[in-house]
Amino acid sequence: MWTEVSNERMMMTPKRAAEFLTFNTFEGQRAIRRDKVVRLAKTIQQGLWRRDNISLARAPSYPNNVLINGQHCCTACCETNTPIPVNLLMYHCPTDDDLWRLYSTFDVEGRRTDADILRGATRLLGNEELEGMPQRVLGSCISALSLIKDQRDPTFASDRMLTKIERIDLLKTYLADVRFISLLFNSETRTLMRNPVIVAMIMTRRANEPAAIEFWSHVLEADGLQRGSPQWQLHRSLARNFTSPGALGGGWPMWRRIYCVCITWWNAWRTGEKRTSVKVASMQRLPRPVR
Repeated sequence: MWTEVSNERMMMTPKRAAEFLTFNTFEGQRAIRRDKVVRLAKTIQQGLWRRDNISLARAPSYPNNVLINGQHCCTACCETNTPIPVNLLMYHCPTDDDLWRLYSTFDVEGRRTDADILRGATRLLGNEELEGMPQRVLGSCISALSLIKDQRDPTFASDRMLTKIERIDLLKTYLADVRFISLLFNSETRTLMRNPVIVAMIMTRRANEPAAIEFWSHVLEADGLQRGSPQWQLHRSLARNFTSPGALGGGWPMWRRIYCVCITWWNAWRTGEKRTSVKVASMQRLPRPVR
């Protein structure tokens, strides 16, 4: 576990800020946003700057300090050539895993996204399978698994109780689900593998993995589908909706609608039910995938 070793009030000079920027070597660090630098520089020039935090850490794989928070402040200090008061926090991270867990705690309400954290975390997840998977797969799995976890039904609403690091940990906790999605993901299937579809794919895998592989392979690749079959119907529905996404609206209602369509056609395929359409509006609850 990381620990804070010091907290020093200091005047950050442009020279010192430039030195700190040479420590901006953490591979998970997000790109500097010019709009934020400009905004901070204007605050400094107008004399409205208030003391902010700059955070450095030491970790085994990095010979020098690592700047994990404050790159925008340092850049603005350099560009305005004006000293600014800051709090300099130093952290000790016994492992690289602790470093990216520390990194994930900054900008909790800001724009430090799952993707930002994943860039640094993938190598540190301690699993070679996950390290080799595309970022698109991992990011989509995080979004889907945060709605599912161990529940019988997904919850189509943001889970604000999960920290960003807990969201990343879902990849290891539900590795079988992530492996399944990665197996079916390729350049031809990625267009239809949107997040609500991935939620449905995971739920069907948990119901019957061999059947889910067969079902989704045909749906996603449209290979040898019989006209009118459940797989043909679902492929046509997804292709139409993702070509014109406005047809379904946006947000959680859209996710729920697509999920219901996917599970309904899965159930029709598994049970042999004859149907020609899916009426989501008449559903009072989410359908559950049959085994």
